[in-house]
Amino acid sequence: ALLIIFSDHVRGNPVRDFMPISLGFSDMAEWFVFLSGYTNGIRRVRPITTTNIPLIRPVGHLLPRRVGEGTLRRCLKLYGAILLVHVLTVGVLTVASAFGSHGVSLADLMLPRSSIEPSLWQTLTLQCVLINSCVLALYLILIWIVALTHRRPLATLAASVAVYIAVQLWPGTVSLPSPWAEAFYFNPFAWQVLFVFGAWCALGGARKNLAIINAPITLYLCVAYLILALVMTMAG
Repeated sequence: ALLIIFSDHVRGNPVRDFMPISLGFSDMAEWFVFLSGYTNGIRRVRPITTTNIPLIRPVGHLLPRRVGEGTLRRCLKLYGAILLVHVLTVGVLTVASAFGSHGVSLADLMLPRSSIEPSLWQTLTLQCVLINSCVLALYLILIWIVALTHRRPLATLAASVAVYIAVQLWPGTVSLPSPWAEAFYFNPFAWQVLFVFGAWCALGGARKNLAIINAPITLYLCVAYLILALVMTMAG
């Protein structure tokens, strides 16, 4: 999925013409979010210690047994990855500037768009993020949501779909507050449904619905959808 996403962002790449982004209604970014939710759901099946660290211990009685150290560690790793990418980007731009390249500044690579480079506080609080780091910031919240609700996957999926529908009906209302709304090029309240759906599949949703998944009518509907997407995309 990551290789295809990389291919989709390379200008003039002939391989892009044969990728999902050119043949249907979606691209591999949607698949990446779905697979991330699926793998996170698989992780929820394994037992996790809940009270081994001071930050979790005071609220350990409020959390499900499998929520705790593992979830916090994953969130810290994601947060660290966001900051690390930011630091590496600053380093690359600094080196490029030292060699006389002034074509791109840090502000050009950040959201929201601005001619002023973000402050340290804006970076640490994710009020400004690198364009391709938005999805990692989204995962920080979604990992905790799935962890806290993994015992009720169907109810969580229903709530997720309801939020998605609300976004389609009231896109300007159901969104992040400012300044975080400007830091994302997508609405997290819409994209969360892919992550939650992937987690629901991993938590037993797919297994419990194998009869529907393996039914011939399901296959016919999927093929019809793919053909419709191809025809409409090729028609422009």
